[in-house]
Amino acid sequence: MRKLSTIKQGKIKEILREILNIPTVLPPNSQALKGYDRTFRTRVGKLRLIYHINHDKKEVYVLGLDTRGEVYKIIRRLLD
Repeated sequence: MRKLSTIKQGKIKEILREILNIPTVLPPNSQALKGYDRTFRTRVGKLRLIYHINHDKKEVYVLGLDTRGEVYKIIRRLLD
């Protein structure tokens, strides 16, 4: 995340705070990932933020943050 502009960093931190505060309501530009339980993506400009919500522990795990093509390659390696 250090390589991102401070504006993008702030936007991503804001999205993560929203998810932590109200994990049952997805932020704008978010969708569930097909085939993965409680795993979602949020579009932040050209970037994709991929995360998993554990409602039992009230935790959010960030699985990846990268451009569209790259982040899905990472996620497939992690989750498949």
